[in-house]
Amino acid sequence: MFSFIAFLLLTCLVFDVTSVVISGTQGGVDDTTGFRPMRLEINQFSYAGPAWDLYVLALRQFQSTSQSGQLSYYEISGIHGYPNGPWDGVTGNGGGVGYCTHGSVLFPVWHRPYLALFENLLWNYAQDIAAQYSSTQRATYQSAAVTMRIPYWDWSTNSTMPDVATSPKLSINTPQGRQNVDNPLYNYTFHPLVPSDLPDEQMSNAALNNAASYWHDNTFLLFSSEPSYQAFSNVYGGAPTGNTIENIHGGIHNYVGGASPNLGHMTLLWYSAMDPIFWLHHANVDRVTAIWQAIHPDSYVVPQASQMESTYYTAVGTIENATYPLAPFHSDNSSNLHTALSVQYLKPFGYTYPELFDWTATSPTEYSQRVTAIVNQIYHPNYTSGSSSLVRRDVKGRRVGAALAANWEWVLSLKVDCTAIPEPMTLYFFTSTPPASSDPNAWGQLPTLVGSQLLLYPSSKGPRSFSPPRSSIPLTPELLSLPSLEPGTVNPWIGKGLVWRAVPCTTPPNVESGPMEKRGNKGKGKDIPSGAVTVRVKARKVTQTAPESEFPVYGKWEEYGKAVLMGSGGNLTFS
Repeated sequence: MFSFIAFLLLTCLVFDVTSVVISGTQGGVDDTTGFRPMRLEINQFSYAGPAWDLYVLALRQFQSTSQSGQLSYYEISGIHGYPNGPWDGVTGNGGGVGYCTHGSVLFPVWHRPYLALFENLLWNYAQDIAAQYSSTQRATYQSAAVTMRIPYWDWSTNSTMPDVATSPKLSINTPQGRQNVDNPLYNYTFHPLVPSDLPDEQMSNAALNNAASYWHDNTFLLFSSEPSYQAFSNVYGGAPTGNTIENIHGGIHNYVGGASPNLGHMTLLWYSAMDPIFWLHHANVDRVTAIWQAIHPDSYVVPQASQMESTYYTAVGTIENATYPLAPFHSDNSSNLHTALSVQYLKPFGYTYPELFDWTATSPTEYSQRVTAIVNQIYHPNYTSGSSSLVRRDVKGRRVGAALAANWEWVLSLKVDCTAIPEPMTLYFFTSTPPASSDPNAWGQLPTLVGSQLLLYPSSKGPRSFSPPRSSIPLTPELLSLPSLEPGTVNPWIGKGLVWRAVPCTTPPNVESGPMEKRGNKGKGKDIPSGAVTVRVKARKVTQTAPESEFPVYGKWEEYGKAVLMGSGGNLTFS
């Protein structure tokens, strides 16, 4: 029988009077071979039997704890934004809200100890729950509890929200037998929720699926064509078209939370960690980051000024580097905090992902080539014979990922002056004018939609969302029906003009405590002022390679048109 003493020995959180030490969940780790339990994709994990049952029950128990406790779901989620204040004794001088480092070179790795903290708290609950099963089931559940890790939602290959996150009830095996229980992945209730205040689930799923090629292709392109960690990591890192892990991550936040007329918690970053799907989403961001690191082991954090907005801990403009504190996460029992150097690898935290078995690697080069081959097998149509990526089709009937085999890559590259945006709005691009009678809420589902971008200004006084200075919308999938992707063929198609629309958003009344007043530029009007948004058409030549362990070779980006938006919509005319 699993003893309480063993439970204490396996826990990764060490408590004293001053700090919570985050050192990784070590249950199931083999120190001799290096083996570590895997975090599994949620659609697979939901069939894991005892581990799934324990995860659901542990999350329910975690969410039910008193919100006043430092290790409550409410307080752990609040580290990200509201309730704004010190956690684990770490006070801040940044003057902003929450500890999360958006628009920062530390963005991907800050979330690694955050997820490890969340994972271990669930793991602890699971040990206690496993011991409550009957004598005939106890050993099975205790064994599953030891290796249990949090799941991730791979939106790059499963673009709709997981079924298990969209049902109010789940049927699981509990210590009292099979029961239908309230689904802790469906929502976190910190006060009564009004259904009309939440984004429409069906519309969110339809919009996510309409953008399937975006999530799929841009994720692959991060692995295959962005060798710089700085450019990979954040919206201010210098990515040539704005394709970054932070941008893709922000798109998922916006599509899940909704854009107009109601913004859900996932869209509002200060509140997003309260939504249980946040943890599935960010576990996948961590997975994508870890895969990228395995492919590009020689590039990591370099000094960069934080530029989006001040956090609770860090003032905007602060130079952050590999030794800058990842507040508020303690690495030991004194005042030391984790840094990018202490969280660079997964090994200390006691988990891995299905693509990553670093303990079997013979060298960094061999490991990079092996993971490259796995990525090609998952994403690239030349290597995905028989896999789900090959047969998946978007709402237009196009094979997801087909554009990755093309000999040219085309994008709309957006540059945004966030401070000039008069109010929160969503920017849509179409191949033809959207029906005049159609509801803008449903535009994310239209087959004529090329892509969209949510524009919310950063503000220390109102609800903040993700407003990237640069972003990238793939054009290649729209061009595959042309006889050629050469500029001579594509330019006339572009010359016919795309259509754009800007739709104002409203903020939800069901957000938790915090200042919600509008910003001072409210009176500037609702139209996009000239110069606030610039759209460029860019393209580069792609040379496909034969070896599975190599990525395509990408040429230099060239610009083929520029348009400056002004007003609330119209034809997109490029000069």
